[in-house]
Amino acid sequence: GQLLVGCWCIGWLSLVQNYSGGGWTSDWFEHWERAGFFLKRTPADHLFLGIYPLTARPPLANVVMAGWLQLTQINFAHYQLFSTLFACLTFLPAAALALRWRENCGTVAVLTLLFLVSPLFVQNTVFPWTKLPAAFFTLGALYFFLRFRDGEHPRVMAIFFSVALAAGLLTHFSAAPYAVALALAWGLGRP
Repeated sequence: GQLLVGCWCIGWLSLVQNYSGGGWTSDWFEHWERAGFFLKRTPADHLFLGIYPLTARPPLANVVMAGWLQLTQINFAHYQLFSTLFACLTFLPAAALALRWRENCGTVAVLTLLFLVSPLFVQNTVFPWTKLPAAFFTLGALYFFLRFRDGEHPRVMAIFFSVALAAGLLTHFSAAPYAVALALAWGLGRP
C-alpha cells in the first residue's frame, strides 16, 4: 500500500509545471527557503520572505528536508520529491491503526484506495507543506498510545509515544490540539 501511495503521489507531482495558487505560493517558497536556511547555516536573524523569523513555524520538517537534500542535490526538484515522499509516509501509521481495528489485507486495500482518491491527501503531498508530516507523527503517537494502553511493551511504547508527539509539535502547529487530547488521555488512562 505504501509503495502504491508513494508512486501515485509522485505521478501527480510529475504533472506540476509551476506553483501558483495566490497566497499559497509564498508558503511553498518559504518552506524551500527554510530548508536552505538549515543547509547554508544562515544567520539566525534571517527573515523568511522578508517577514517571518525562524520561530514563526516549527522547524522539524524543514530540518529533515535539509538533511535529505544534503545527501543528494540541493535544488527545488529534489526538495519537492523528498517533501512528497515524507508526506506520503502518513499512510504507514494510518495502515497500522486500520490493522489494529480489523486484521485483514482488505482493510489496508480499502485504506489505500481512500488515500489514492482523496484530493485533500494528494494536494497536501504534492505541495511542499508540513501538515502531512505532522499528521504522520500524530497518527504514530496515537498508535503507540494504543499499544501502551493495551500493555504491549509499556516502556518502549511510552518512549515512542512521547517522541512521536513531540515530533508532531515540532513539525506543524496543527498537531497541538491532538497532542493535548492524547496527553490528557495518557494522563487519565494510564494503567
